[in-house]
Amino acid sequence: NHFAAAFYPAIIFGEKARLHNTFELIIYKTPLNIFFSGIFALSIFYLLSGYFLSYKYFRFHKEGHLIPSMIRRYLRLAIPSLISI
Repeated sequence: NHFAAAFYPAIIFGEKARLHNTFELIIYKTPLNIFFSGIFALSIFYLLSGYFLSYKYFRFHKEGHLIPSMIRRYLRLAIPSLISI
């Protein structure tokens, strides 16, 4: 998405952006734009992440796996986020 927005903006923004060729508008106006959609990719990421994070809990029905997993996940994501900010 970021690459397309930088170098082929009409794929993401349509006719409002600078057009390099008609191929960009074809992608923008057809379902092919799903391959360049950052929102779609993020949605798939959240879907898969939620599935795999909760798999062990729903498979074995033990809360003992849930709390430590949530704490480890939070630390794994929060520490790099804080460092980068």
